[in-house]
Amino acid sequence: MSANETPLPRRRRRDISSAEIPASARIQKATSALDDFLAYLRDIERLRQYHLVGRLSRAQILRPEGAKTLDFRKEGPVLAFANSTEQLIVCDPWRGLPPKWDDTDQFCTACLSKCDVCGGTGKKRCEAFKCGGSGKIMGTDKDCPVCAGSGEASCSLCHGTGKRPTGIKGGLTNYREPTCPECRGSKFAHKEIPQDVNSFVNARIGGMIALGPIVRFVVESVGGEGLPPQVYDVEADTNGQHLAILLESEQQGSRVYMIGGVLRGRTI
Repeated sequence: MSANETPLPRRRRRDISSAEIPASARIQKATSALDDFLAYLRDIERLRQYHLVGRLSRAQILRPEGAKTLDFRKEGPVLAFANSTEQLIVCDPWRGLPPKWDDTDQFCTACLSKCDVCGGTGKKRCEAFKCGGSGKIMGTDKDCPVCAGSGEASCSLCHGTGKRPTGIKGGLTNYREPTCPECRGSKFAHKEIPQDVNSFVNARIGGMIALGPIVRFVVESVGGEGLPPQVYDVEADTNGQHLAILLESEQQGSRVYMIGGVLRGRTI
């Protein structure tokens, strides 16, 4: 270069940001990565390279309108951890959402047992103020208006029936026995409230549906007996992805996955 020539500025290679990549290419790349990951999960499930955790019972989901509970009762899919990791594996196909149960104030009649407070008589010592089972108002000769002077009143725990539910199959009292199939351990008759999958949808990826984001979920021991329920708290992973239930489709029998998120604690 001669002394009279003006040096030209050196051109710099322009970095291509992800925003400049066509949207269709980004979506295709993300979908391909997801397909690979789901294939990996299917291989783990197929080869049984996992250990069981329990049956999904409930999941707390954050929606724009507030927190909602995805309630599987005790009919949810069986979950497992991939060996040596906390990656969740779903071992069951999608069976749909069962109706949510709302307890009434009526006892479950399928697990009634003799009331252990009144001994099955339906009556117990009157607990009215200033009576205490004496039948009289303390300091006076007047009969107690609750027990009418008898010293006994209707048992409040069994509603005077002499029986109350245990929540255990057949009215048994051993908590290790299976729960009552009618009330599912609630001890009360129930009414069913349908659950709509669409109210839990966080995203749709092609034909797949993501339910979430999940911030907490509960698992029961398989079979509904043995260990008490375990509660897991969940945070977003390093990519900002929250835990979600991913359905290949809404059709019963389709595959289910749990992807994203990081488990941050477990309580019993």
